[in-house]
Amino acid sequence: MCKLSMRIGFINSCAGFPVGIGSSAHAYQSVSGFVKYGHSVNAFRGDYPFALFRKYSPASLIKFVRDTDVLYIRIFNGISQDAYTLLKALRPSSLPVVWEINAPSYEQKTIKRWLTGASWKMLAKLVDASVCVSAELRAYAQEDLGLASSFVVPNGSDPGLFSPAYRDKRIFKGFGNDEFLVLWAGSSQYPWHGIDIILAVAEKMAGINKKIKFLLVTDSAFIRRMHIPGNVTIMPPVPYFSMPGYIASSDLCLCLYNKRAWTKIGFYMSPLKLFDYMSCARPVIATAAGQISRVIRDQENGFLTDNSPQDIIDKILFVYSDKAVASRIGDAARRDIVNFYNWDRCVRQTMMILGAAVHKDLEGLRSQPIFQRGG
Repeated sequence: MCKLSMRIGFINSCAGFPVGIGSSAHAYQSVSGFVKYGHSVNAFRGDYPFALFRKYSPASLIKFVRDTDVLYIRIFNGISQDAYTLLKALRPSSLPVVWEINAPSYEQKTIKRWLTGASWKMLAKLVDASVCVSAELRAYAQEDLGLASSFVVPNGSDPGLFSPAYRDKRIFKGFGNDEFLVLWAGSSQYPWHGIDIILAVAEKMAGINKKIKFLLVTDSAFIRRMHIPGNVTIMPPVPYFSMPGYIASSDLCLCLYNKRAWTKIGFYMSPLKLFDYMSCARPVIATAAGQISRVIRDQENGFLTDNSPQDIIDKILFVYSDKAVASRIGDAARRDIVNFYNWDRCVRQTMMILGAAVHKDLEGLRSQPIFQRGG
């Protein structure tokens, strides 16, 4: 870990308060961790209305650069934010740039995809290192962008915030104590979030076991267009700091994703919901893809599925019928969060990369044990 205090130039348009979707949770946890460990954060993008960092206006751009030891940029949604990489030109030998990569450039729509990809390849020549949330993205950074110093830093959860201690089924009004609640949180507007799989499972389950109910925390504007079985309850998005109670009070959670045909690197995500489910000691049924397959050990700390509705139904019924197994698997999942897949570890890894970029010692990180696990 970098022991000397750094002034981190934080450029992240996803930073915002109140904390909501995964990207803003990631930003919040990162900034909170940097400050906790004694670093100062200079913010040029993002809007946290509390004193976690020092804010700079566009008019004070030169001062922002002068006051910064390392730029930490989440590359995201096109050229406007990514172009801040060019600030390195103002101090080419003393202002390292580290990118946070959460998706490849071709996640964007067709025309924007080409523009973003071309700009990333150009700007990457100025980048000293990248923080990638999965091994798939590290391969992308190295092979497509030419960023040799790329490191895998998987996402995590906050085991103090996301805890089974918040379990209280009264949070779900209208359900009996004998009903088995299956929770999914995600976006119904993105087809790869697996909403179609969940609705197909629910429809079949309605004729098998009426005690099993499905709770979907999602954006209702999109899901209203779909056929909703009678055993499905749609709940509006829940604020980040309230979500632990909802997860902990469910009986089982789903983390399902459809394949994305247009991505050549396969499933590259590091789903925050997976880690939050696990942190609440919930048994999870998750798609066997990418990093998920490396985090979940089938029937040890969760269940992996091929996404076929019957396989998911069988696993739900298995957990429903054996509370002891559900408890054992949930406890094992939480241990993995406490031991590794947590935000504190994520922040410490990121600080090590930022510090190594400042001190021009990135090669020395490769042998560090903390970078040998996960991804």
